[in-house]
Amino acid sequence: MIPHNKLTIDEEEISAVSETLRSGWIIRGEKTQQFEKQISSYIGKKYGFGTNSGTSALHLSLKALGIGEGDEVIIPTYVCTALLDAASYVKAKIKIVDVSPCSGNMDFENIKKAVTGNTKAIIVPHMFGLPADVDKIVEVCADNNIPIIEDCAQAIGAELNGRKVGSFGDLSVFSFYASKLMTTVQGGMILSDNREIIDNFKDMTSYDKQDYKPRHNYQMNDVQAAMGLSQFAKLNEFITKRRSIAQTYNNALYDLCQKNKIKVPVCGKNKKHIYYRYIIQHKDPDVIINCLAKEGIRAIKPVFKPLHKYFNLSGFENAENLHKTSVSIPIYPLLKDEEADHIIKSLVGLVN
Repeated sequence: MIPHNKLTIDEEEISAVSETLRSGWIIRGEKTQQFEKQISSYIGKKYGFGTNSGTSALHLSLKALGIGEGDEVIIPTYVCTALLDAASYVKAKIKIVDVSPCSGNMDFENIKKAVTGNTKAIIVPHMFGLPADVDKIVEVCADNNIPIIEDCAQAIGAELNGRKVGSFGDLSVFSFYASKLMTTVQGGMILSDNREIIDNFKDMTSYDKQDYKPRHNYQMNDVQAAMGLSQFAKLNEFITKRRSIAQTYNNALYDLCQKNKIKVPVCGKNKKHIYYRYIIQHKDPDVIINCLAKEGIRAIKPVFKPLHKYFNLSGFENAENLHKTSVSIPIYPLLKDEEADHIIKSLVGLVN
């Protein structure tokens, strides 16, 4: 079976982790600080703070912005429930909005309509490695003095107008979960240009202080960071390989797109996709998934369930359509040429 996801880990990661374990210092320390500096420099932010997951990074970000009970937070529907979880942790009033019919990213026109006087933050994910129109969303937020949290869990290395995603928002969060572009097994990070906010993260995650308030065991440790440093050194290589596979898919599936039998990812000239996922659209995705499985290929629905469905909300036509038509096929650096060829031949034969 060709898996949908596959880790790219070799002896360098094993050696880096082993060296850290043998050092006797495994909690947050020099390795974590080095990792924070490398990621923040790469993205174009001044400071970073490593966490034990992307979800905890989101939670801390909302707390640092002072979001509390009844404050309105806008999030998209076509996304992982981690955003819903983080907003729920701070008891925010969650406003869910529809997405772009083509990209699955947030649509700034929908955001403009959703903003109220009680909107205290907007979380903007870059879905599947494709940059959202966060530059336009920044303008909407600036006019209303609303902070933006960029969710770059699926998009480290992607670019919009020559800038890395994660450099636009007031805060940006990253995930280094096992299935992401680069991994620390579990892990995340928050970036900001505000030193005071970063110091606040340290305070919110450190015990035995003079004052008491509820704090969180959310810090990244040096074992995770050691693995992250090794993975980060290969990130550009990972992205290049993903883009190469995506181009192979694009070329092979061109005729099917021209015949309107499927759709493939579309990326504007001002955007650089990193293809965390390669999403095709077809009228019957379940048939695609089941038939590819018979050919030894694991394909999945890219989003388990749009968030509005958990609350029985209506009026999310774009997300509904994406959910009904989208399939994610294997794409990762270790995918072999012959495996990609098998995926293409199976898909073309099935759709035709």
